[in-house]
This record gives sequence, C-alpha cells and structure tokens, in this order.
Amino acid sequence: MLHKRNYVLACLLQANLFLYLLIFFVSCQTTEKKTTKSSEAGKEIPSPIKLQYAQNFSVRYFTTHKEVILKNGKKYALIPHGKTAPDGFAPEDIIEIPIRTCVLTSHTHIACLQALDLSDRLVGLTEAAYLPDKPFLEKLKQNQIHEVGKDGVWQNELLFAIKPDLMMLSGMGDDSKMTLPAHTRKVVNMDWQESHPLGRLEWLYFVSLFFEREHIAKKFCEAKIKLYEAKVQKNKTTKKKVIFDVPYKGTWYMPAGKSYMATLLRDAGGEYAWAQTAETASLPLDFEAVYAEAQKADIWLNVGACKSISDIVAIDGRLATIPALRAGKVYSYQKQAWANGANPYFMHGILQPDAMLEDLISILQPDYSNRENVYYTQLK
Repeated sequence: MLHKRNYVLACLLQANLFLYLLIFFVSCQTTEKKTTKSSEAGKEIPSPIKLQYAQNFSVRYFTTHKEVILKNGKKYALIPHGKTAPDGFAPEDIIEIPIRTCVLTSHTHIACLQALDLSDRLVGLTEAAYLPDKPFLEKLKQNQIHEVGKDGVWQNELLFAIKPDLMMLSGMGDDSKMTLPAHTRKVVNMDWQESHPLGRLEWLYFVSLFFEREHIAKKFCEAKIKLYEAKVQKNKTTKKKVIFDVPYKGTWYMPAGKSYMATLLRDAGGEYAWAQTAETASLPLDFEAVYAEAQKADIWLNVGACKSISDIVAIDGRLATIPALRAGKVYSYQKQAWANGANPYFMHGILQPDAMLEDLISILQPDYSNRENVYYTQLK
C-alpha cells in the first residue's frame, strides 16, 4: 500500500515538474517575443510628407509614434490612444492621437481645421468678435462652441467644463494665467514666424498630425504649391516700386527683406527699397525715411484699416503729396473685411497663397488677367 502511495506521489511530482517546465518554456518564449517587439518598436520609418518651405518645425515618423520638433527645440510625442509613450519626453509633451476635441486660439488654425474637414472637433476659440465665419458664429450662439479667451483674459472654469484634448496656442499671447484640465495637452503653432507664404501654408501639416489627417494636408498643400510656383514662373518682373502700410505715431513700419510680405512682393515681380535687409519681421523706421522713398513709389499697399484715400490723409497731411496716392494706386487687403474689422484675409489667406500672389500680380500688372481680386481692393 505504501509502495503504491509513493508511486502515485512520484507521478504527481513528475506531472507538476512537467507543468512547471511547460509554463517556464512558454513564458520564456512570450518574453522573448515581447522583447523582440520592443526592440523593433521605435524604429524610424520614411515620412509620408515632405516639407519644402516650412523652416520652423519638422516631423519624424517611428513605428510607435510621431515626433514633432519645433525650431526652438520643443518636442512633442504623438502616440495612438492607449499605447505606451516613448522615453525622452516630458509627460505634458506626450499627446494621444487622434485628437477628439480642441481649442484653437488663432483664427488661421481654425481655417486649417476647416481645410482638414474637422470643424466638428472644435469646442473652443478666442476673440470671437473678430471671427469672419458665420457658421462658427452660429455654433457659438448655440453653445456648441465656446469663447474661452478675450483680450488676454482666460475663462478657466469654462476650459475645465469643456475638457478639450488639445489647446493650440500661437505663441504670441500670454498664457501664464491659463489653467487646463490635467489631461489637456498644450502645443504651440508658430506658423506666423515663417518668412515664405508656402512655408506658412505647410503648417497645415502640423495641424493634421494631431488628427491623423496628413493625407488630406498633403493633397491640399501640393496643389497650392504647384499653383503658386506656376504663377511665379509665369510672372515677369515689373520694376514697379512699392511702399507698405501707414505711419503710426511717427514710426512707419516696413516689412523686412526676409519677411512674408517681402517674399510675396518679390514673387509678384515688384521692387522694394528694403528688400535687401536681413530681418524677418517689421522694420520700425522714421517717418522721413519712408516718406522720401514713397516719392519714388508706383504702388502703395496694405494701408492698415484705412478704407479710403481721405482716411490716409487724415493720419498726416503730408501723405497727400505721395505720387502713388495722387495717382489712385493705393490698395488694401480689406475687400472682404466685415464692418467690425473681422477679415477673411487674416483667417484664410494662409491657406490661399496662390490667390494672394495673383492679387499682387494683378495690381502690379493690370494686363496680367481679367480675374477679379480675392482680397485686395483699390481705395477711392
């Protein structure tokens, strides 16, 4: 009986040992497979997009995530929902995609959302009074979208109530007094720093990355770039001299030679006294310096909020002697402007560089085409 009991016990021990070995073997195999997956994950793969003009951001694609890098060194890791984040990123810079709801603080970013067919993802915006878009304004009235900021004041309670996945800032305002829900991620879109119109256009890619809509951005950008480049090649240099803007409190701001507006003018064929300056923003100049150059100008562009010749002369009587004004060659980007100052030029122009360029070509070369200008109008 004792022998039989020992025999049964031995069989059980062998069975348990076999089971243990089997579990150990399977565990090793699983661990090895996971390790392999982990070692393969994170490898860089070819990017489906190619930035041709944008200088202030770049993107790298990996098997596990996308890495978005701003020129100032800021990096964001974009990972699919529920996936493990890569190392090397601060928690606030790890963003799960696709984004489901967002707040945008620049109207140009809202235009990008429209171009990507993502208007329904917008739950909040700022400065609604200057938004030139009736459908969005109607959504504001119906509380489908909320104004979360105005004149630099943030509605923090409202931000917590709507709980956006993403808050996209322009980097120009003060967000130090803004507070966000813990899950909300904040990113900076610096499209305005690009010095080329097509560089600004390519920030549509930047927006698309957070919604996984790169394929739509690619189609849109490539078509616009083709149109713009074709117009530059077809265009001829006119040698017509141009001045910009109007003086303000004794200072006259001119676009610097490497600026967005100077690039547009060059591509349109115009000449400009400060075209050789190296800066990318605006040049604050003395009234007298610009006034002297204005005597040689054939065209006067971008005269701020002025809606008539008399509005310009009211700023300073000396402006009435400028030849371009006396000849009626003064043009403003106010053609579509609303009565309250809201202007589609600022909202949609970033995505319509070909239209903006053709407007300028038509002004410099009246015989260029019979096309009616989209954004520019001649002042009377």
